[in-house]
Amino acid sequence: MNTNKMKVTKQQIIKIHTLLPIEVKEDKELKKSIIAQYTGSINLTSTADLTFKQANELIDLLKPKKNNSFSADADIKRKRIIYYAHKMNWQNEDNKVDIDRINDWCIKYGYLHKPFMKYTNKELTALVQQFHKVYLAFLKSI
Repeated sequence: MNTNKMKVTKQQIIKIHTLLPIEVKEDKELKKSIIAQYTGSINLTSTADLTFKQANELIDLLKPKKNNSFSADADIKRKRIIYYAHKMNWQNEDNKVDIDRINDWCIKYGYLHKPFMKYTNKELTALVQQFHKVYLAFLKSI
């Protein structure tokens, strides 16, 4: 049985939605962005689009564990970056924070050059400090 080709199961979708932070569940655009970032494809934005293997990997990633990138502490750090982005007017046409822009910035300028949601709790500490410097530079330019 090739799990790379098998479609996600209903049980896997339920498990993923159970493990997602409440803020992600309530913001459909953020959820789509997270799925797209995780899969590395802008065309895959729904848990129903995942393969069996991708779903299992995402479930493992979402399960609470030390230094998990979805821990409550990591969530607070991500929200700090989103707050700074909002203050710098990084919004999309729906007037919501442009998560894709944050993600692109993290890949291009973030100290580890990886997607926003791939930073672990420990790594996010330095990323928040780095993004705070960008925010301070923005304030000075006003």
